[in-house]
Amino acid sequence: MNSPTFGGTERMNLRIIERLPRERFSVDVLFFNADRPDLLDEYQKTTNAVHVLSPRRVKELVRLLKRYDLLYVFGARANLLARTLKPFYRASLLSGLHSVIPHTNPRAFSPLLLDRLTCNISDAVVSNSSSNIRYLREKYGYPRRYRVVEHGVDPAEIDAAEVRFSLRERFLLSSNSFSITTIGSLNEVKNHGMLVEALRVLADDSIHAFFIGKGPLESELRALRNRYGLENQIHILTEEPEVFSFLKQSDLYVSVSRIEGLPGALLEAMACSLCPIATAVPGNDQVVVDGETGRLVPLDDSMTLASAIADLKRDGGARKRMGASARRLVLQRFNLDRCVKETVSLFEEFLRKNT
Repeated sequence: MNSPTFGGTERMNLRIIERLPRERFSVDVLFFNADRPDLLDEYQKTTNAVHVLSPRRVKELVRLLKRYDLLYVFGARANLLARTLKPFYRASLLSGLHSVIPHTNPRAFSPLLLDRLTCNISDAVVSNSSSNIRYLREKYGYPRRYRVVEHGVDPAEIDAAEVRFSLRERFLLSSNSFSITTIGSLNEVKNHGMLVEALRVLADDSIHAFFIGKGPLESELRALRNRYGLENQIHILTEEPEVFSFLKQSDLYVSVSRIEGLPGALLEAMACSLCPIATAVPGNDQVVVDGETGRLVPLDDSMTLASAIADLKRDGGARKRMGASARRLVLQRFNLDRCVKETVSLFEEFLRKNT
């Protein structure tokens, strides 16, 4: 992986590693840098060893890769490097594809082309989202050598999470306030500006939105909020460990991403019976069924988003019904135990092929 940052892929991989049977698997993790070491300590506690090694140190990297029986690689740059070095190590190579972000960026033609040309070097491409695979096959002609292992959440862990503070008391909310939570890195892909624009359109000072995450666009997001005079309604929380305290007390969850893999924060919100509104993009559309487990709105359509928020603010019965359906879907389909079992089966299959 690129770095031990507090991202969806990094968090999910950590949860899977924690649950792998230790008598069958010994796990090392390699990061290209530790500039954002949010999860570094947790990875060090959970794995056999953590290596931080620049991709420029090719000889040292090859010596390290020769130790292993199986490589599970995430990130376009890391996968390209692992494929290029494939003649020099014996391990089976699984390429993790948890997002199609590089393929939807018009400035990323070269990474897309290189990934498309080299993906057959991998023994398998593994995605957490069938909708992402379908998107790549239909739009870019990706080959059919892929596996899907849908990620999941641990309902027992979520149910056991304590509410450690009162949202109303901490943020001095009135009795008629309506709270929205969104969780994700403050970057271009997460597209937080769309929600800010929707709140400007609504002009409803009873609505409070909690943006939990950090990233390169924090200053830009704060400036946009301040420009619209929404300082008292939009709360940007870059160091907030108690995410479940927000999810369990909010009225609505909103995800306005431009693209997703299988959105972990959205699944966690749904597991809390929180009704979601999400953009109708690959990843989101795999878990949110419009009108059943939440609402889908067009990407970058802040007017439709504002209308959906207003509708659900008025209709508490619809929020409760869709929130309950969202939780049932997560429990039935997106369970972490099932995800770990499928990951173990996948590892064992390719370990057998490598013997």
